[in-house]
Amino acid sequence: MLFRSGPTLERHWGGRKFLMFYLGCGAAGGLFYLVLVAFNFLSVGPMIGASGAILGMLVACAILFPHFVVFFFLFPVPIRVASIILTFLYIANLLMKGQNAGGDAAHLAGMATGAIYVFSEGWRTKAKLKIRSSRWEKKRDEEHNLQIELDRILEKVHNSGIQ
Repeated sequence: MLFRSGPTLERHWGGRKFLMFYLGCGAAGGLFYLVLVAFNFLSVGPMIGASGAILGMLVACAILFPHFVVFFFLFPVPIRVASIILTFLYIANLLMKGQNAGGDAAHLAGMATGAIYVFSEGWRTKAKLKIRSSRWEKKRDEEHNLQIELDRILEKVHNSGIQ
């Protein structure tokens, strides 16, 4: 999945944004597993791998590029179908506390984080633009106030002399 969808997402978002996305999905997977262990829903076990991040990429591609084809149990299927099937399988295994339920918890958290990231992209872009525009307005106002002060000083020099 990293080999197939990673370059696609990196081209779509750029390297830095993709890296933040990837690390965020992986961290969310690990944190969700720890929360379930803290509430005694799951037993303690080792956390190994980057499957939360990989499955976050799967969901992001399923949302952004729904006709992307992947091989699922040797059969080519649209990525959106594969992600839906995997989601139900992971939920079922987690609720039954089956083998690798902790891994499936990390998978689901990575998938949820990937979906939230993609769906919140418009909102985050608007928030960034609003922050940038408010900074620009603040800078413009500061420059305007500086110009008023400079004009006042120059007017005083003109009327009273440099002394």
